[in-house]
Amino acid sequence: MYIRQRFPLLFYLLICWPAILAGQQTFPLLVDRAFGSNQVLVNGIQFSNQYIRAEGDPYWRDYLHREGAVCINDQWFSRQIWLRYNLYSSRVEMEYISPEGDRNQLITVPEQMSAFIIDGTEFRKMQIGEEEPGYFQVHSSGSSTCYVKWSMEMRGEGSSDPSFAPARRAYWLDSGELGPEGVQWITFHDRKSYLEAFPSERQKHFKRLLKQQKFSFKQATIPEMEQMIEATIHLYEEEAGQ
Repeated sequence: MYIRQRFPLLFYLLICWPAILAGQQTFPLLVDRAFGSNQVLVNGIQFSNQYIRAEGDPYWRDYLHREGAVCINDQWFSRQIWLRYNLYSSRVEMEYISPEGDRNQLITVPEQMSAFIIDGTEFRKMQIGEEEPGYFQVHSSGSSTCYVKWSMEMRGEGSSDPSFAPARRAYWLDSGELGPEGVQWITFHDRKSYLEAFPSERQKHFKRLLKQQKFSFKQATIPEMEQMIEATIHLYEEEAGQ
């Protein structure tokens, strides 16, 4: 029933969002007016846990919905919206309070959402290099910005005992330089690629930074990761200025 009803409603959203948003109304009110309070009508985009049998959870940070904002068709909505980001499906799951005070959950339409913010952290829909278009976490410092692409796989998918693998992170640092194909990116995903991303004469400085930070590309927490990005940008700009 979920699959059968989903596509007509998604088609409705894709066609009608621009006209609806023009009314400058809150997101919960727009959803309520489009679908009403009948849960059968919203079943096409209503959240359902498809991974209930899998060990672990697929979410950025954790499974909790956190206060946030979404940008749909270049318009930001931030009132009474709570989000969580599913790294396995690359979709944002939203919890909102309807005008009647009911708490509802939706799986959002990524084609219409160009950016979102969860608990102060911004994600932007982009295409970088040969990567598939998707959401990148944005971390800016000084005159540089680093974009982090998150992904997650499921072990034993289709078996009786599936589980989510640890999240993967790929880093894309804007070098501030332009080449024949546009922005020149400094990209890395592990210790080896991190050191190789910088000129050989500077690698010892970045190696020392990782040692000082005691940074693990596989096990670092989100705050540890953000601290490493901050330190890397600072060192990169310092080295580039010499």
